[in-house]
Amino acid sequence: MFHGERLKKLREDRSWSLQDLVFELAKIDFRITRQTIDLWENGDTEPRASDLKSLADFFGVTTDFFFDSEGNKQLVV
Repeated sequence: MFHGERLKKLREDRSWSLQDLVFELAKIDFRITRQTIDLWENGDTEPRASDLKSLADFFGVTTDFFFDSEGNKQLVV
């Protein structure tokens, strides 16, 4: 199961609003709406595999980070 709160924590650790994240993602040509990110963070929907990969790459984590039941927060080196 996708843990949206982990996405929210990554965003909040940077002191970004939802709109800030949308803006930063647009810089890497990842176009997504604030509403969609909000749905992901609240667990109402899950990102598609391609979106999940883009998020993981952007934040420097593995895709497993969003699913790992242990809460592993290791960064990809």
